[in-house]
Amino acid sequence: MLKVKYVLVVVLVVFVISMIPSVTSDIQVWLGIGKDNGRFETIKIIGICIGFLPLVWLAWSSDKRSKSMEDTVRNTEAGRTQERLRNAIEHLGHLKASVRMGGAYELFHLAEDNNDLRQTVMDILCSHIRQTTSEKDYQEKHKTEPSEEIKSILALLFMQEHGMFESCSINLRGSFLNGVWLYKAHLGGANLMQVQMQFASILKSELQRANLIDANLQCSTIHQSNLTGANLNMAKLLRCNLKQTKLLGALLDKADARKAYFDRVSLQGATLVYTRMHLTNGSSIDFQGADLAGVCFHGSTIKQMNMQGVDMRPYYHEDDFEFKIKDRVNKESNLAGVFFSGISDKAEVDAICQILTPEEEQVIREELNKQVGQPRSNTPPSGCNVETGSYTDEDAKCFIIIYNRHTQGVDKSWP
Repeated sequence: MLKVKYVLVVVLVVFVISMIPSVTSDIQVWLGIGKDNGRFETIKIIGICIGFLPLVWLAWSSDKRSKSMEDTVRNTEAGRTQERLRNAIEHLGHLKASVRMGGAYELFHLAEDNNDLRQTVMDILCSHIRQTTSEKDYQEKHKTEPSEEIKSILALLFMQEHGMFESCSINLRGSFLNGVWLYKAHLGGANLMQVQMQFASILKSELQRANLIDANLQCSTIHQSNLTGANLNMAKLLRCNLKQTKLLGALLDKADARKAYFDRVSLQGATLVYTRMHLTNGSSIDFQGADLAGVCFHGSTIKQMNMQGVDMRPYYHEDDFEFKIKDRVNKESNLAGVFFSGISDKAEVDAICQILTPEEEQVIREELNKQVGQPRSNTPPSGCNVETGSYTDEDAKCFIIIYNRHTQGVDKSWP
């Protein structure tokens, strides 16, 4: 290779010298050619081509060296990234909470530096939350609120405006998060199936299309939050406080919302099949276009309920919200599956009252006992204003716009 370099340098020098007019004339005389001779032009072209060869070789050699350096840098960076990842995971499994938090922050900064690792980091930290909170010792020690470590990781992942993990899937299934405080949390599409979140505070948070099947949200406060399109089938919502919460198109089949408080809650197009709404109270719920089949409001004192276009035929196919809402336009309410009074026996009274305090039970049980043996009725009690009839096409368009706006870019996390 070294000899080739020397030869190319000699050729380049000869080419440069040959371009000097006085030297060119001497060469012409020596070769016996003149400017008018065709051989001169041919030799000149050949000389120019040969003269460019060193330049081409130098450019190729420089490009090759540059690519080699880039590969070296890339391999070095990849090695450093893997080393950082190994160290962070090792720290996350340490016995000391402070070291584990250091590992969590190492992972966060790694995701900050490398877009391709963001889902990996999310998976690792969610797995850490699930594993840590599943331990019996942890649950005994943190019955009413999460540990500082879990609080910090939740805040790091879901309650900051960095937006780093927006496109990542979230799996917190079965996590024990009693008393958790979530403010402006980003949990859209999250898998929160069977999560324990009793006495939680969920404020101005995004949980659209989240999977909350069989979740325990008993006695939680859910204010100004977005649960549009969420799946709350079989969820425990006993004594929940829901204020200005969006639940359009949500699924609440067999959910238990006894003694819950509803203040300006949006449930348009939602599906409630055999949902327990006994003893609920509050200012208003909007049920336009919802499916209410076997829903019981015994002892409820909600002041205003809009049930325009309500029916008892649930839809379960893809994009069912828009289809359902459009299908119910100008159709009268069907309250055949809604019950406000009428109890079969005292065993049913016992089931309704089992969540009450002794002070509450005395008054409510006395009132419910009066309904034992009476046929079920869909006539609202006095003091409860139920609006029936139909809604218009303009209303339907408004519901669909709101639904699409609050679920945009978020996929559901259940089949």
